[in-house]
Amino acid sequence: MSSVRSFKRGNQYLDKVRKLLFSNSVKFSYYLNNTYSLDTLTTVSEVSFMLATHVGKLLEFEEMTIEVVNGPDSLTSRNNNNAATEAMNSALDEMLEYLKSENRKYQKIFKILLIVLVILNVIVYPLIFISQVRKIRQNRYEILHTLTTLPKTVISGISASLSKTKDGKEGSDSDSELNRQEESIIKLFSSISDGSSKSSIEVSILFCIIFIVILSCLGYYTSINCFMQSSKNLVFNSHHINYLYGAVVYLFAIIARLFKVGLATASRRLAPSIVSIDHEIELINETTPLLVSYFQLIRIGGPGNAEKPFPQMEQAMNTASNLLKCKDDIAPPKTVMESVHCMTAGQQLYISTSLIKKYFAQMTSDPPIYPDPRDISLQQLFQIGPVELYQSFFAKAGNQILPMIRDEIEKEESKQVNFAVTFLILTFLFSLIIVVFAKNEEKVLLFTLRLFLRCPPSSIIGNQRVMDLLSGKYNNSNEENHSKHVTFSNEVCNKIDTVIVVCEEETGKIVQVNAAFETMFSMKKNQMEGKNIHEFFTEERFKGEDLEKVFSQDANLIYTKSDNELVYLYFNTTTACGKRIYFGTNQTMNVMHEKLIEDEKKKSDAMLNSILPPILVQRVQSGEKNISFSVQSVTVLFLDIVEFTPWCSSHDCHYVMRMLNILFKEFDAITNSHKTMTKIKCIGDCYMAAGGIFDEVNQPAVHAREVVEFGTQVIKKILEIDENENESLRIRVGINTGGPIVAGVIGTEKPTFEILGPAINIAHEMEHHGVPMKVHISRPVYELIYGQQFDIKERGEIDVKGGKMFTYLVEP
Repeated sequence: MSSVRSFKRGNQYLDKVRKLLFSNSVKFSYYLNNTYSLDTLTTVSEVSFMLATHVGKLLEFEEMTIEVVNGPDSLTSRNNNNAATEAMNSALDEMLEYLKSENRKYQKIFKILLIVLVILNVIVYPLIFISQVRKIRQNRYEILHTLTTLPKTVISGISASLSKTKDGKEGSDSDSELNRQEESIIKLFSSISDGSSKSSIEVSILFCIIFIVILSCLGYYTSINCFMQSSKNLVFNSHHINYLYGAVVYLFAIIARLFKVGLATASRRLAPSIVSIDHEIELINETTPLLVSYFQLIRIGGPGNAEKPFPQMEQAMNTASNLLKCKDDIAPPKTVMESVHCMTAGQQLYISTSLIKKYFAQMTSDPPIYPDPRDISLQQLFQIGPVELYQSFFAKAGNQILPMIRDEIEKEESKQVNFAVTFLILTFLFSLIIVVFAKNEEKVLLFTLRLFLRCPPSSIIGNQRVMDLLSGKYNNSNEENHSKHVTFSNEVCNKIDTVIVVCEEETGKIVQVNAAFETMFSMKKNQMEGKNIHEFFTEERFKGEDLEKVFSQDANLIYTKSDNELVYLYFNTTTACGKRIYFGTNQTMNVMHEKLIEDEKKKSDAMLNSILPPILVQRVQSGEKNISFSVQSVTVLFLDIVEFTPWCSSHDCHYVMRMLNILFKEFDAITNSHKTMTKIKCIGDCYMAAGGIFDEVNQPAVHAREVVEFGTQVIKKILEIDENENESLRIRVGINTGGPIVAGVIGTEKPTFEILGPAINIAHEMEHHGVPMKVHISRPVYELIYGQQFDIKERGEIDVKGGKMFTYLVEP
């Protein structure tokens, strides 16, 4: 039992076995007398050891006195065996369940393994056959196909050389003899490539492969089936250990309890030798069906397939019956023992069971009749059951169980070895047959190859196929690759969107067009194939200056579809293998995109021109980062709407923006009419412009005059707009001339043109302190325009930032 402690820990069945055997779960009672006991929980092994100890003490007494029978050793040893027996019986049941679960698991594994091996066998061998046959066919085809490339004169030379070899001399020189030799060699080639011969070899190999597959599958099945049967035999026979020894234990326990009850009831002095008569009778009632059931399971098996009868049952019963046979078959028996000896061992057990049931019925009757231990029948019952049947049947049968299980496993092992050797030998024989067929085919192919030795060296060296064959290249992969390449190229040409036209280079006759051609020009292949390429490239179909160039160089053409849609095509041409190929790429999307880009560029340039001076736009577009310069003298103008904020708040936003758009549009037009002037920017209702910034020759008198003219003109334009729009808008205009100033472009993402310098600040002061609807000018401006057609009035001295200054007003 010690090996059970560490065997497969974690298994649910074995853990229960260990719990039943080695845990403190069995009740052990030490009886001081039949009414008082000390109870403890201990293990089965401890119970067995203590029971053996108490039985050993009893055996030390030379005489069994009443005191010994009523004493603690007798009571303890006779009243503690039931719990231990039940625990060991449950442990054996759990061990059997473990064996059954393992059997189910391995049966499933064996079945899956068998299926996998059979499937692999069915797949692998046919693949080997297909590969072998394909290789033979391929080699045969290569050799024979190469022979067909030899000239007729070479074939005649081979025939003549064969004739020399056969006869030892040159054959007849007549043409008829030569023709017969050629005929014979051709027949030889025919016989080598004969379809019936080829198929017969392949069919023979196929049958051999089929037999090998069948034999392999049978070998796998028989081998695995032996393992499965061994596992089943172990499970089917293991439970007989429990049933066999359980039956004899229950038989001994029942008869021992009969004697226990009989002694306690036969004498008052022996009454203390039993704890409870009713409990003993109840145990007899519980164990008697188990005795019968276990014996029946051994003899005829259980209801399930796994509950088979003990295989050696009949032999064991016959052996026991021969040992317990009656002395005289003729003389009538006088005692129960003599009667049962004339029956079989099985019948003797059934007689014993019947007597037990008789005693049980007497003990449970009213009034109860208890067995008398001095009764010869009870003594003979003990002799028949626990003594004679145990010695003649149970002990001998129990000794046969383990050797029987080993024998069954060894039988399956020897059976497996015999089957495996048989199938291996048969498989080897069929494999040898396949090798013989392959060798015969090899001989034929080698004979054919040796024919090349009879060919002239020049015909061999000049034939690439023969050289490849002799160098060991037994395949037609080049031809297959070429065929695949052609198929692939055709598929690619029909899938791409490029128009392809193939024609004869010399005649211009169209040979082939692709699917894109049909889609583009709505024409089928048969409509164009056979026509001249010049019939396709016509002025009615294409427009473009390069129409005549398309036959020799790249050209851009425009094709008009039936729905007047224009398609821009780029044609280029090339030659290959005596063919001229025209490729037409649809450039319509590219052309449309370029037009869109050009239109957007124009819009961008226009917008940039409205932001920057035109002379600087090209420099900004070219990516120039630092655009700045100085101007010696400029005239700067600021223009602002008087009382703009209250006017703006009294109108809605749409109206305000519309009026500003009208005003600034007119201001821009007036600015553009003066060649020296440049619009700088607009900030809210403020309009800023300057003159003389981009003059090639800076003339202060000229740009000062033009800026003052601009001021008078915008005031008149305001009066005109007021009248048209029924408004009363007024503006202030301030002008100053000075320098030098710095000008340049600030920013790259949103570039703006700026001018910087003191003259600009004075111009802003002129506007800020100006008079509505008058042009307010500084002293430098006055000096530059004095004597011209302007109506100028002196305003006097005013305070500006930086001091006081004389200013003037110009009437519009």
